Amino acid sequence: DHSVNHAELRSHTASFFESSVLTLLLSSVIRLFKTKSLIKLFSRNHNLIHFYFKIRYAISIDFLIYIIDDYFVDILEPKIEDRLKKDVVNGAITIYKKGLVDIGEGNVSIRVPNKKEFIITPTFNQYERMTNDDVVHLTLDGKQLSKGKKTSTEYRLHAAIYRIRHKAHCIIHTHSPYATILSILRRDIPTLMEEMVLLLGGPINVSKFGIAHTDNIAEKAVSALNNTNGILLANHGVLVCGRNMSHAVKMAEIVEKMAKIYWGALQIGKPFTISEEACATLMDDFNSNFSTY
Repeated sequence: DHSVNHAELRSHTASFFESSVLTLLLSSVIRLFKTKSLIKLFSRNHNLIHFYFKIRYAISIDFLIYIIDDYFVDILEPKIEDRLKKDVVNGAITIYKKGLVDIGEGNVSIRVPNKKEFIITPTFNQYERMTNDDVVHLTLDGKQLSKGKKTSTEYRLHAAIYRIRHKAHCIIHTHSPYATILSILRRDIPTLMEEMVLLLGGPINVSKFGIAHTDNIAEKAVSALNNTNGILLANHGVLVCGRNMSHAVKMAEIVEKMAKIYWGALQIGKPFTISEEACATLMDDFNSNFSTY
């Protein structure tokens, strides 16, 4: 439990620091008033002394707070990197439990705020026992910053999208069955239901084929995304991006759900799609709440 009662913390630590803080302040005052006349004036003026002690108390407390915030923040609160790693682990375990990936496939990442860096699942994921120590921290150029496991071989795919999509904070790549079937058939999924517009921004297109683990597949993915949040990677699977991890997980679910519905509808007849006019009325909600472009 990392919650902190700051009032209690101040009370317990103020006495510990006060003597050293006051010594520093007093020595500074003596240096400032080192002429005999000023020292004499200062010592005889009780109001000035009283005012000084009020000031030094306020300064000592502010100084104490500064020390705590500056040096002990790692103790009082979890590091942002740890929180991001936890988000990646939770997202990875969730898509595994939902059947969107099997062990050793797919990947999940999250952007590091205000840096050209991201955190991603390692190569050959072991979803059932994944922990924060398993995920990898690296730059958008592919330089690994963390020790331990090697990064996912598809890190280029994630980096390419983070470079051009500043609202995209999480990316998920899955091999979910029905979506992968359609990716092998190179079959776009037309707009079948309103939720495709609200969450994904419209139909789910299939990218041109790109060689896995290279910049080639990243380029093909970026081109196919257009202004949407999800695509099928030709003969490879699914790629979605979201503003946060819960969005990205939901979008990965939606892609597989729509692929299954479309596949099932095709077994019976020709599916009807939602008109472009109807889709247009939903785009404001998409742009406001879910779009990443």
